[in-house]
Amino acid sequence: MAGSSRAQTGVKTDIIPLSLEIDDPLIAAYLTRFDEGDWPDKAVEAMRVGVIALESASPTLDTRVVQQAFTAMQGGLGVQVESFREDLGKLLRLHFGDGEGHEGTVPKRLGSLFNEGGELDRTFSSYFCPKNGTITQILTGHIGPGSAFANKLDPERPDGVVKTIETKVRGLVELKMNEVLAEFDLNEDESAIRKLQTMLDGWFDKINRHLGIEEGKEEEATKGHLKGLDFQSNLYDRVAEWGHQLEDETDFVHGTPGTNGRKLGDILITLGETTSASGRRIVIEIKDKNDRMKFRDVAKELQDCKETRGADCGIYVFSKGCEPPEVGDFRRVGEDFYCTVDREDVISDGPLAYLEQAYKIARIIVVAAKRKEDEGQLDLERVEQHIDALIQWVPRLGEIITKARTVKSHGVSIEDAAAEIKKDMETRLNEILALLRRGTGT
Repeated sequence: MAGSSRAQTGVKTDIIPLSLEIDDPLIAAYLTRFDEGDWPDKAVEAMRVGVIALESASPTLDTRVVQQAFTAMQGGLGVQVESFREDLGKLLRLHFGDGEGHEGTVPKRLGSLFNEGGELDRTFSSYFCPKNGTITQILTGHIGPGSAFANKLDPERPDGVVKTIETKVRGLVELKMNEVLAEFDLNEDESAIRKLQTMLDGWFDKINRHLGIEEGKEEEATKGHLKGLDFQSNLYDRVAEWGHQLEDETDFVHGTPGTNGRKLGDILITLGETTSASGRRIVIEIKDKNDRMKFRDVAKELQDCKETRGADCGIYVFSKGCEPPEVGDFRRVGEDFYCTVDREDVISDGPLAYLEQAYKIARIIVVAAKRKEDEGQLDLERVEQHIDALIQWVPRLGEIITKARTVKSHGVSIEDAAAEIKKDMETRLNEILALLRRGTGT
């Protein structure tokens, strides 16, 4: 610390009065950080720190003394390092060998443990050797070629498991096949096919003689559904005839709200007790105006009709000339049908082939679906094959009926062809009913 000072002598050593004037920039800058009244205390504090630093400074060492001590230490360390190196080399040669043919204890021990014929090899062989291992002998005795288990699985042994299963299955299959074939024996009065034949003979006899058709007309008229001689009510009259023949219930629901309050659908058909789908419904929507509707809108409207009337199948009927071009005269989409009828045929009781077949095929689809729900195992492949064949005949039948009106000179041959097609269609309908009612005992 630089500066001028005035010192007084003859005072006690534990109390030294000082009067200082500080001109050192470093010390002056430090003291000016504090209030002027604190300067004496801060100066004493700074002097105390300086004294401690001076008192703790090490004296200068003699470089020769340091050199001698270091040399002595280095020599001692060298001796110990050399001794350590020799001892470590002896241990390594003892355990790992010297690389000149003298094998250490560690390689010898590892070899005796892991080499072929070693301890581990002998232990594994005693248990798992393919020829005489303990575990191998146990497995061979229980499931080997000569074991009782293997003999039971031999398909050639008459007392084996395979032969036993084969015998049991063959007996069960033959028993069930005989039972099924008996149901198709027309010579057995109690067989299912004979009962069905009797029932269908009576049913078609009723159809052929048109029994009860006029009574059905009068009964339906008393319900108050007919709304005059308009197109829709006349068409309903024809549907009611078919419904009476098939023992279904028909209702003219045009203009009446359905389950959701909407007034969609014109004719509602409820399948009768003679089917295995009693209570299931088919709805018919009738269009006799050319509104130039797109087919997707027609399909959407038919789905809404089914929802409103709780129906499983829907039939959209167009007065000829009002249908979208995608429909043609007859089209099936899933469980729904789109077809045309000739207005004059509706009024004059002419043939309505497309609508009639759509109604009958729709009944088959509803019955098949109900049987599938009830039994869960009904194979619909044959039913679908017959339905597809029927659908292929429908346009052809319509063409023949149309030609029959215009080509009188060929009327006989055309009528014969139409009769042949109708007979084939009726036969297929019968076979479908037989497939659907098989096993019901009715």
